[in-house]
Amino acid sequence: IKERKGNGKVKFTRVVLIDNNTNHEVSEIKCGTNILFRFFLESSENNINNVLLAVGINDQYDQRISFLSNEMLNQKLVLSDENNNYIDILVNNIPFTPGRYSLTLFCSIKGVIADWIQNAFCFNICSGDFYKSGREIPPGQGNFLVQYTFPQFPPA
Repeated sequence: IKERKGNGKVKFTRVVLIDNNTNHEVSEIKCGTNILFRFFLESSENNINNVLLAVGINDQYDQRISFLSNEMLNQKLVLSDENNNYIDILVNNIPFTPGRYSLTLFCSIKGVIADWIQNAFCFNICSGDFYKSGREIPPGQGNFLVQYTFPQFPPA
């Protein structure tokens, strides 16, 4: 893990990607897959309340393209032995086009930074069937994939 900031009350130790459909660890993600980001943490204390966990996703040009946080969803996190010292974030139908991405990891306890690591983890998105149409997105057609329809025409 790269240079970190924070008081160390909680530390990120590892990040794992899990294909949520197969429940297997993967080394890269197909666009359109339901992917679980598993964040392993260590702490000298048990049952830590008021946890803010935030993840910034940056593209290959180090531009922030997405932000994931329990605070944005009004979800309260508690770190304890009961959750096996990891926290999962599920992203359904991951909307990024093929390329290399990095994660910035942030955790605070009661408003005090516990751990903050810029570009802590890198992963690749490869081509996939995002629209479940049997077709893959042509290269160079943008950075994000959005769900859309042509409402007056039924699918073939």
